[in-house]
Amino acid sequence: MNIYRVVPAKFSVQFLTNLIAMGGFKEPEKVKNALVPALRGKDALWEEIPAHKTIGLSPERGKAQFFDTSRRAGPKERPHGVPSDEQALKLAMEAAKVLGISTNELAKEPDSGRPLIRRSKQTMGGLLDGKYSEREISRAVYLYRDFDGIPVYGSGNCGGLYVDFGNDARIASLDLSWRNLQVKTTRPTADRNQIAKWIKGGKAYFSNEDVKPEKVKKLTIHDMVAHYRGFPTDYHQSEVLPMVVIQATADSGAHIMLFCPIVEHE
Repeated sequence: MNIYRVVPAKFSVQFLTNLIAMGGFKEPEKVKNALVPALRGKDALWEEIPAHKTIGLSPERGKAQFFDTSRRAGPKERPHGVPSDEQALKLAMEAAKVLGISTNELAKEPDSGRPLIRRSKQTMGGLLDGKYSEREISRAVYLYRDFDGIPVYGSGNCGGLYVDFGNDARIASLDLSWRNLQVKTTRPTADRNQIAKWIKGGKAYFSNEDVKPEKVKKLTIHDMVAHYRGFPTDYHQSEVLPMVVIQATADSGAHIMLFCPIVEHE
């Protein structure tokens, strides 16, 4: 598997034009001029006044985003036209295509070939017409990125496209995490014996605070899935490393999700 170095992303004029059109900004040429520094590798930001709409790009972090709070129902408004789960997925795939992302660059579920996604929704509770109600004001889809046939995983929007749809299925928020990568080196993939050795040697980590690693004497491994580890684009990342996610049960009966190296790395 490859180890990648992160280099600044190269956004095109067409990409800027399409992103601005998605946002429905009132003065697209003025917005485009404000974002031109991103074509030269510099961070750029534009905010409409009043601040309902914001658009920004960071070539160094491979990040492009915009949001429009007016496209979601407010506290005293009734939402309308919020898409279903299936409609949201279809619209997210169409948004990816408009931004120049091909289906080959998106991760697939292991056996079905369907897009590997994460779904979410936003709800709002409160009085409406004198009665309390809980309302769905938007529905979102996150499309995971793929390279070498391996998905990018991590906390938050770490490698993929997040699209949140509000009223009338319009995009209320878009967050693209798409770092530009170059192969730094290629290393042999570890076999099961090497992975077991690394686990015993303390090279794997997990975030279950209820389990003390020193008290685990035996692990039963149920599943292992390779992935590339991405950071949220709010953070700097200089390299992208391959890892393996391990689902296991400790001798205490506790479920443990481990993250372990899958290649040698200095």
